[in-house]
Order: sequence, then structure tokens, then C-alpha cells
Amino acid sequence: MVVSIIIVLLAFGGIINEFILNVKEYSDLYRSERFNSRKPIKSKELEELVRNISFSNNVSQMKENVEKSNLFDFQKNILTRIANNHDIGLDARKALASDLISKFRKQWYESDLITVETLAEAELETINNWK
Repeated sequence: MVVSIIIVLLAFGGIINEFILNVKEYSDLYRSERFNSRKPIKSKELEELVRNISFSNNVSQMKENVEKSNLFDFQKNILTRIANNHDIGLDARKALASDLISKFRKQWYESDLITVETLAEAELETINNWK
């Protein structure tokens, strides 16, 4: 009886070890921002960033505000790509923003997506006002 229990425990331990090794194979996913850190932007910080983006005088100033923020890299990337496409039409920019954000819909928390959507709207409106 004791030998049977030991065999079962060893087999179970082997399964757990195999699972851990498989997880380590996917280390990029394992170490990604989403799984290792949770840093939702505070509402006061979001408000300040929206204002800074809204009062930006040019694309480089807008991108600088985004880069120095505490946003996730994926959020910064989306906002920078929208700003880089300041020279296309408003509808095209909106479509681009929607497409970029939708690619992350299943991978990120809803609050992270709402944050980037809010900031994207501020960027879109600001860029539109420049024209």
C-alpha cells in the first residue's frame, strides 16, 4: 500500500514538473507585462495625460507625453502609431485606432483598453483640431 502511494506521488510530481517546463518554454508570454505586473493608471494621472495630449502643439510633443507616462508598452505603442499617422484623414485614423486596439481585446483587462481608448480619442480630436 505504501509503495503504491509513493508511485502515485512520484507520477504526480513528474506531471507537475513537465507542466512547469512547458510554461518556461513560453517564457515571453510568462514574462509579459500583463502577467507580471498590474499597474493600472490612476484617474488623476489619466486626466493629466489627457490634458497634456489635448494641449500638445505638435506630434513630437504628443509622443513625448505618451512616452514619459506610466502606460503599458502596448498602450504607448498604439498611441504613438496613431500620432505618427497624423497626416491621414480623420476617418482613416479612427479606423486605424480601432483596429490597433481590437488586436488586444482578448489579451488585456478591460480597464487597460478603456484607458487607451480614452487617450486615443484625445489624440484623434487634438490632431483633427490642428487641421
